[in-house]
Amino acid sequence: MELSGISIDYKKEVRRYISNNLEYLDPCIEKSKSLVYFKQLKDEYSIASYKKEIYQILKYLTYLGVEWAGTIKLPSDPVYSPKRFD
Repeated sequence: MELSGISIDYKKEVRRYISNNLEYLDPCIEKSKSLVYFKQLKDEYSIASYKKEIYQILKYLTYLGVEWAGTIKLPSDPVYSPKRFD
């Protein structure tokens, strides 16, 4: 883990994302129920936080072999314009 640059805190954070998702989907992983969960997250979090969490959940679902996980598209990054100070 240390060699790959993944911190213990980040690993705990990803584990929390996946655990919360699996608790919501209990007892089985369904696309319709997952979409409801993703919508709730989108309403709760900023786009950046939402994308971070959904990316990890989809990565895990892909690892499990869930076919529909590849069909979920992440939103585009928000437009960021840095302020210029002259």
